[in-house]
Amino acid sequence: MRASGRSSLRPVWRGAGYLCFGIGALGAALPLLPTTGPWLLAVWCLWKGDDPLARRLLDHPRFGRALREWFEGGRISRKGKIAATAGMAAAVGIVALAGAASVLLAILAAVLGGVSAWLWSRPSAAPEKMAG
Repeated sequence: MRASGRSSLRPVWRGAGYLCFGIGALGAALPLLPTTGPWLLAVWCLWKGDDPLARRLLDHPRFGRALREWFEGGRISRKGKIAATAGMAAAVGIVALAGAASVLLAILAAVLGGVSAWLWSRPSAAPEKMAG
């Protein structure tokens, strides 16, 4: 990734980046809300806005590796694919239990099924090495 240089849009990129960062931070604290996806957008926006938070996210001890794997080669860990697929399946299940209309449920299942298929088509990141 490279920064956009001097740009009159820098404040817009930074604002979008901080918004995405906030959504991801909520996802880190609340179950079933995404973290990595919003933080991918945050890093991209913040990088274009030349904001130091982009580097801090890429170096984050818990989420940085997944973010770097994506930006360096579109790789997603097997664990990440499983977690995302399970989250999408849970979302469909919750909507079904809430009594959503069959058409809405079918549309949701089709969209999330497509997202899941795309996710699994991405290359897998190397497994994390065990410390010790």
